[in-house]
Amino acid sequence: MDTTRPEWTGGTWSSCWSGGPPSAPGRGSDTLRFNCAGWGGSYRGPFAIVDGLQRLTAARAFIADRLPAFGRTLSQWADEIPSSVGLVMNVNDLATRADVLRWYIELNSGGIPHSDAEIGRVRALLEQEIAGGK
Repeated sequence: MDTTRPEWTGGTWSSCWSGGPPSAPGRGSDTLRFNCAGWGGSYRGPFAIVDGLQRLTAARAFIADRLPAFGRTLSQWADEIPSSVGLVMNVNDLATRADVLRWYIELNSGGIPHSDAEIGRVRALLEQEIAGGK
């Protein structure tokens, strides 16, 4: 989706998990949020990640043994990975792109580190989507 942030680096990905496992599954840094119109039925899509691309990228790099999580790479964990470490995937069923853009703005306006410029850019996308849909 065109709302994702490209500026993260390997160091940022690693630091997003440096503090330890999340304490409340599904409520924060462990959650990947997707949308697919028709989810649970027609699955007409598109299937798009709305929030969590950087966490997903970091998880994939960890699984490939290219990035540490909680201070160690996967091969350094051996059989010691805590069972509480994981990712939660939520899939929403919003019908329109405008609804998805609104959801993105709701998720990322506030305490999550998204700049005013980034939120403004997505608000402009939403305005364009609404204007184009009339």
